[in-house]
Amino acid sequence: MTNQLQSFDKDVHLSSRLIIQNASVLTLDEKNNYYVNAIVIIENGRFKQILPHENDFKSTKNDQIIDATGKLLMPSFVDLHFHTAVAKDTITQVISRKYQHFKTLVLKLKSNNTDKSNELDVFVDEMFNNLEKTLLSNSNDLRQRIKQIRPDPNDPRYNDKMIVYKELLEQMIVLNQKLQNVISQTLDEFHIVIEQLWNDISTNHGNNINRLLEEHENNLNGKWMNNIKEIEIKLNSIEI
Repeated sequence: MTNQLQSFDKDVHLSSRLIIQNASVLTLDEKNNYYVNAIVIIENGRFKQILPHENDFKSTKNDQIIDATGKLLMPSFVDLHFHTAVAKDTITQVISRKYQHFKTLVLKLKSNNTDKSNELDVFVDEMFNNLEKTLLSNSNDLRQRIKQIRPDPNDPRYNDKMIVYKELLEQMIVLNQKLQNVISQTLDEFHIVIEQLWNDISTNHGNNINRLLEEHENNLNGKWMNNIKEIEIKLNSIEI
């Protein structure tokens, strides 16, 4: 959400109290999930409170004020960036941790004195099982969070809320396809580097392993993280 806030005013400093006025706010609260012309209070860069527009709120002279007329804020969606809770792994964390383990095993394979094929098989199974579980868990959580804010047909403002909800779904469909493409590309490149490493170990005594690993890690950090950041920016700046 920081990127979206900074887009309103380049001089905003999140270390002080920030007051966003006249914003439409979409939250994951089942009872009060949509506010019109709301007042959003942010302290030290964190969302503190959302007040309805009729609230008798008085700002101070030290507050930074932003007029968010025509903007949609979704503070509760900040934590949807490919993770479900603190206790669960993000997709990025799973790939990073397993990649470090993979590097260790490849270096061990350099020595032909010990057969590491069984260990490598176990690692491959574990890596893809964990990735599959992480993707499924994240997908299910995102699905439930989106369905959770579906407007109640009995709500007096049902039609207005459905307009926002449908536009949110359209944005999420685009982001979901982008994420699938990023993951597919990453796995394809991972397959290629495995073949390169194995060929080097088999025919060249593993002399180029360190270079190949370093090149792939730099490529992974660059392409993967840049793509993820691009998706996160879109998630942070969804506007109606």
